[in-house]
Amino acid sequence: MIGSSHRLALPVGHRFAEFRVVKVLGQGGFGITYLAQDTLLNIEVAIKELLPRDFATRVEGVTVMPKRPEDAESFAWAKQRFINEARILAGLRHENIVHVYRFLECHGTAYMVMEFVHGQNLLEWMRKHRKPSEQALRGILFPLLEGLDCVHRNHVLHRDISPENILVTAEGRPMLLDFGAARTTVDKNKTSTGVVRAGYSPIEQYQTDSPQGPYTDIYALAGVMAHAITGEVPSLSMDRCASVDRFPALAQRYHGKYSDLFLRALDAGFHVNPNDRPRSVMQWRHMLAGDLTKGKSVHAPPLVVEKVERPERRDSKRVTPPNPEPAKRKGVLVLAGAALLALVAGGGILHFVTGSETKTKDVVTTPGAPIESPAGGWQGGDYVNSLAMKFVPVAGTKVMFCVHQTRHVDYAAYAHGHPGVASDWETAETTNKVPVGREPTHPVVMVSWNEANAFCQWLSETESKRSGKTITYRLPTWAEWRTARGDDKYPWGDESVPPQGAGNYADLTARKRFGANFAIVANYDDGFATTSPVGTFRANKAGLFDFGSNVQEWSADQDLGSGEMLVMGASWRDAAGDALACRDKPQYHESADSRRPFIGFRCVLVPPGR
Repeated sequence: MIGSSHRLALPVGHRFAEFRVVKVLGQGGFGITYLAQDTLLNIEVAIKELLPRDFATRVEGVTVMPKRPEDAESFAWAKQRFINEARILAGLRHENIVHVYRFLECHGTAYMVMEFVHGQNLLEWMRKHRKPSEQALRGILFPLLEGLDCVHRNHVLHRDISPENILVTAEGRPMLLDFGAARTTVDKNKTSTGVVRAGYSPIEQYQTDSPQGPYTDIYALAGVMAHAITGEVPSLSMDRCASVDRFPALAQRYHGKYSDLFLRALDAGFHVNPNDRPRSVMQWRHMLAGDLTKGKSVHAPPLVVEKVERPERRDSKRVTPPNPEPAKRKGVLVLAGAALLALVAGGGILHFVTGSETKTKDVVTTPGAPIESPAGGWQGGDYVNSLAMKFVPVAGTKVMFCVHQTRHVDYAAYAHGHPGVASDWETAETTNKVPVGREPTHPVVMVSWNEANAFCQWLSETESKRSGKTITYRLPTWAEWRTARGDDKYPWGDESVPPQGAGNYADLTARKRFGANFAIVANYDDGFATTSPVGTFRANKAGLFDFGSNVQEWSADQDLGSGEMLVMGASWRDAAGDALACRDKPQYHESADSRRPFIGFRCVLVPPGR
């Protein structure tokens, strides 16, 4: 920590608005971050103060002013960008992202008030976990991917991911944060060299007009994982451009110590050439889980940076990355010079919007954007529909099973177009108010049997109209589900104790969240207190993910005794052996209008002519 004696910092005890300064948390070339007390709410907060040292300084104790009269315009411009970024960040709500509460103007400058979270940064965590297991790393990586996906879906890049900017809470929850990490000097008439972090910043961040996108943050996060595995900060991306990469592939160096799937996915994310990295968080997550979409990106709209007018650059030394993409090619994020101030003012992030290469357009990039189904998909092969739901044939049945449970984003495509649909699925939570299944790639929950069937009917009508063929989606019968489940006693095999990574069940992470009385699988930790992204864990023999874990699934069948609908499989809250076995009988039955935070559904597809 930096003492409050820092010459430009506000003094300890200083009050402004409802806040009292406690100490300095960090500083950079663009500002200072404080720990403060909110005297109205009686909570601790982190406050970032805009103080760009190249063209502003503090005078008369607390007031921030331009250094010179000619700096006034640059400082005013920087302050407006800082405020704009605060507005953007305040709209990001995710349990794996530090939350921005508000911004205010005071002392001649601007302040961003953020959530203060107790914990240790990931660098400290790595020092205590010198040889972390794959499961431990997945428990860190996958929640961060959920947070990062939220960032990207809101048209923002982080651009300063590093172990120091990842916090692990006392409960084990990783969070993306940035306490004053921006360190570069930017003004309206001078282009920044970029925010770079040695070992984690990709090649495209070393120049201001190189294409950047979600793959830029993916490189940094892959670098963090590489550091955790090797125990060393990775080589500079600039130094990896030689004919022989200074950073040998993880899949070669750590073969046998981690799964090949995990290592190859990390190597792909950490590829020095931006053209060879996954293009989106969802695509990378699919690779980590077994490549559900065979490497195809499901983010369809092209990405273009918000344009900011700036004078012609005269004094830069350009560094050319290997095989750079043309700056105007569709499908890339093009960095527009002075727009870098947005990322510096916001603490190392960059705002971007989606649209065409010639006209900026405010469109949300939704996971599951349409992709074409493969040719011959009805002749025994795989099939991917317009929601990017992948279906595979299962031997012994006449249907094709979706490889994943119905995701939040899949259901949103239906529910948001039908105003009468109940909104419980959007605000799903446990009885003690813990959010469940709200992220795009988590399985949707709090959907009744009636509502699951309505989704299937809507999807059937939509896909039939799109393809010109009669396509039928429905819930699986118990007999179909039982066949896809296989003959092993448990989803992972015949051993009663699940191996680490077997699936999402009641575990140590859930006990940390719900308390010591929460029943769990002994010594098991999958890294998720409630739902996990679909495809996080390995698929079963039929190629189906989360089969018998994550959430229980509605059946098409009715219980003859009660008249209620059958519920199959186990979920994130299950620990009992019978619940995990779920082989010889359905789990239990529920009324058709019941909604539960541990019940979702999976679709099957009946090919035309069957």
